[in-house]
Amino acid sequence: MQSSASRAFSILSSKIHPQLPLTPRESQQLLALLTTSFRQQLDNEYSRSPRSHSARPQLHNQSEDVVTKPSTSGPKSSHTLASKHLENVLTNPLFATKPQRRKSSTYDVKDARKLMGDPLQWFQELVASGSADIESAYLCLKAVQRMSPSSFTPDSTNHGNVGSKISDWLWSSGMEKTKPFLMNSEFIDSLVPCLIREHQEDRLWRWFTRSLQTRIREADVDVKQVRLFRAHLLKSMVTSKLNGDGGLEAAITTILRAASLRSTPSIGLSTSDTHLAGRKIVNHIISTTTPISIEVFDRFTHSAKEWSGQWELCQAILWLHSPSQPDANRGLEFLKNEAAVSRCRAPPSRRLLVQLSLGVARQLLAENRFSEGQWVLDFARRNLSEELGLQPERPPVKESSRKVSQDELGNLQLLDSLKLDL
Repeated sequence: MQSSASRAFSILSSKIHPQLPLTPRESQQLLALLTTSFRQQLDNEYSRSPRSHSARPQLHNQSEDVVTKPSTSGPKSSHTLASKHLENVLTNPLFATKPQRRKSSTYDVKDARKLMGDPLQWFQELVASGSADIESAYLCLKAVQRMSPSSFTPDSTNHGNVGSKISDWLWSSGMEKTKPFLMNSEFIDSLVPCLIREHQEDRLWRWFTRSLQTRIREADVDVKQVRLFRAHLLKSMVTSKLNGDGGLEAAITTILRAASLRSTPSIGLSTSDTHLAGRKIVNHIISTTTPISIEVFDRFTHSAKEWSGQWELCQAILWLHSPSQPDANRGLEFLKNEAAVSRCRAPPSRRLLVQLSLGVARQLLAENRFSEGQWVLDFARRNLSEELGLQPERPPVKESSRKVSQDELGNLQLLDSLKLDL
């Protein structure tokens, strides 16, 4: 009865006189008590097996160091499990920096100075205060990029792991499952090269292979938006490889890996997710002289049906740039196929069709196949005059010989000088 009265009096007094905030020492004691209680709960839930206790006396004949050293092959103790759990909690990006009060969500001059001086520290403070978002992560990446090109080396102690830290935040905060993350292509373009250089490409594949239906449900987006995200993510990965992080063959390996995932129904992959990356590689092959093995080139060419909806067009232009023997015949066959050409209505396909026409004409003339080369030039004038910036064609005049006139050679040089990006 007395204890009940004491508790009632304690409750009443706490309402009249609220408890004062804990001192730092009291807070530390409370944390220690909670930690001890947590470990005791783990001991009760994951107690050591009797076998480990019965086997302990057999170790007394060994040296003291061996006895006291925990076994790496046996089951982990509850103390180890608790310590690891606490370590994971305390190293979470949300607790990386002491939170500071922010008067508003806007950035002032002081924020700008912090951003320019130490971008990663600035971003971590936003994370700790709960005000970080995709925009601030993007600003952090751009600021680090402007500081020094060497900032992104994996062994750098300053900002070398900025990509990993931002992706940690994306995961821990759940932002990687939101619409702002999926729809910000500039942020993806900045983050992807960082993660590839930090050897964290597996995180990119985790984003790419996330189920289509799961993305739609958790981010409140439609199918088209998910496919645009995948297409842009894969294109950024390929672009990073082409710009030096592995080279052309590494980029081809990346898209072949993506194309192979079409056999996994749960992912819901289609050529809409891979065509941008494929065309990026095709354009690179057209516009550069980067060496490539015949085996890798053939694999990429034969797989065009798996990564492009315009695979016939892509194959025709790739065979024209084969490292073993350029072949203009397949391109010529494609241009004569009215049904195939009629499917090239989208601007990217039209630009690729221009590249094919110019390349086929050049190769045919180099092989002294003048009449066929002239037919290709006429085809380009009739069907691609707008893309080439040419005036409407005059009625054709029959020629008395197969020799190419100086005017036609001049037109070919004009067409050949055009640099069209896919």
